[in-house]
Amino acid sequence: MFKFIKYLFIFVSVIFLINSCRKDDTITKPKPNQPPRTFLWIQTDTTQELNPTISRQIIRWWGEDPDGLIRGYLFAYFNTDSVPPNTIPDTLGYSWVVKNDTAMAFPLFTARERFTVIVRAVDNTFKEQLDVGAIVRLKPVPFWDKNMNKFLDNGDVELVTMKEAIDPTGAKQIFPIKNTPPVVEFAKDPLDPLKTIQQPDTTFPVATFSWVGTDLDGDQTIKSYRINLNAPNDTSRWFEFPAYNTMITIEAPRSKTDGATGEVTANVYSGIFPTMFKIGEVQGLKLNDTNRIYLQAKDLAGDFSPVVSLPSGNKIWYVKKPTSKLLVVSNYGSADLPTIIGNYRNWFNAIDTFPGVSYPRNFGNFDWLDIRRGATDTKVGDLVPPILNPAMVRTLLLFDYVFWFTDYIPDTWAHMYSVAQFPLYLYNGAGGKVVYTTRFGYYLGDPRGSLVDFAPVDTVRTTLIDTRIPNDWPVYPDSTYPSVLLPNPFPTMRFNPAPTQGGALSLFVRDIYKRADAKYILKIPPVPGRVPPNAYWTGPVNIGVIDGAKTFVFLSMPLHLMNGTTKVWPDRPGEDGKGVPAFLKRVFIDEFGG
Repeated sequence: MFKFIKYLFIFVSVIFLINSCRKDDTITKPKPNQPPRTFLWIQTDTTQELNPTISRQIIRWWGEDPDGLIRGYLFAYFNTDSVPPNTIPDTLGYSWVVKNDTAMAFPLFTARERFTVIVRAVDNTFKEQLDVGAIVRLKPVPFWDKNMNKFLDNGDVELVTMKEAIDPTGAKQIFPIKNTPPVVEFAKDPLDPLKTIQQPDTTFPVATFSWVGTDLDGDQTIKSYRINLNAPNDTSRWFEFPAYNTMITIEAPRSKTDGATGEVTANVYSGIFPTMFKIGEVQGLKLNDTNRIYLQAKDLAGDFSPVVSLPSGNKIWYVKKPTSKLLVVSNYGSADLPTIIGNYRNWFNAIDTFPGVSYPRNFGNFDWLDIRRGATDTKVGDLVPPILNPAMVRTLLLFDYVFWFTDYIPDTWAHMYSVAQFPLYLYNGAGGKVVYTTRFGYYLGDPRGSLVDFAPVDTVRTTLIDTRIPNDWPVYPDSTYPSVLLPNPFPTMRFNPAPTQGGALSLFVRDIYKRADAKYILKIPPVPGRVPPNAYWTGPVNIGVIDGAKTFVFLSMPLHLMNGTTKVWPDRPGEDGKGVPAFLKRVFIDEFGG
């Protein structure tokens, strides 16, 4: 028995020694990588569907790796009902992200849709380099789809180490999304965000409207807008157009308004002049009556925004039918404006009395736009369209001719100069014919340099030559202007006489220098025997020019002050004047071909 125990002990000892000399595979053989796990911030029973929600969401997630670190995530979403249940599209493209959340808007095209979000954590055994936002596809093998054509081909990068580093299932959640209707509002005044931009109380049949549309589902889901004039309950009179048009101009051209009464159909344009283009027509613009415009936005799901309209509050928008081919624009703030307008009606009517005017032109029945009414040192006049281009330009283009006159405009009222600056430039460039007569200020003749943008003037002399002109003083034509067709110069004119010989007109005299293509047409001689600043008045001062195309006449003195005819005071130089009607006849008939 003792011998048996002895041999058993020896046997066990040998076995122990043999095993102790073997290599321990559990120590020397590396353990395989354990994939990471991904979690969404919503922890739900996957058999239960979430309640419908809006399309804009903030998605949050995180990852855990039992044997390493999380390097990044693959994030994707797809329309749940576009694939069989519980499947993931083979061509699904994931975005490579390194953060733990994102704000997104699901692309909603119907009233209700379902989207599946899937996030997959990637651990630090992934060795290739990826740009944030890179598109990664997992089939046939993981690869960076650099050209985003959904195929592994030239230029793409195969991601060899991603297969073992990725969460094989990821975290998924279905989101039922319900459409939210859009909202639209008319644009606000950038200088007063609480004030809506709207039309003057009276316009000709041209008006520009601008607005902003928003949608909680993403502004890109707004598909279209539609407008209606005066009859929102009449579905046949709504005009719908694509959503990229957020500023439109409604215009009834003369071909539609001449001879018309009541309502007309107006053209609808998008853009600004001269590149604006017609996108359709809208019915129901009332002539010589008040109007209201209604606006709605429509999204991809077919839902409409609440209706908004202008004018707001107790304001009105009266559309005046144009009746003449001549528009008179007054930037004139003096109390005698009604008298001046009356005089111009008489003077324009007198054109028909001149020899050679074969048929009545009826210029005296001109239409009138008072852009100075309500103007202050901080705002333009009440009748100035808030969007000059295209509204002011297209208003001018309703007429063949524009006669624009001003009195003294304060040098600090730069905003009132801008009303003429670009609209007249664009109008004249489009073939419109202009007479512009103004009155310089004391300190500067053209404080913004705006005259050179639209008038045939190169510069206005900054030096003040004089501060007054004697009444009954002559205005001579420039003898260099006559041409083969018009061999006679412009008519001689005289400043209006006063009851006393010593009276003078308070006018700030500055010389003007014409543009290269233009010609001088009128000038005034110096006044002898005056004291400085008359010392600068060493010769005739040019006060009138006409451009080379004979489409723009500029006067640096008020035309209505040059209606003197018979020379009243014998000591004044020059001959009798022909009066304003003769000047208007020469310009509108002989030069403009009216």
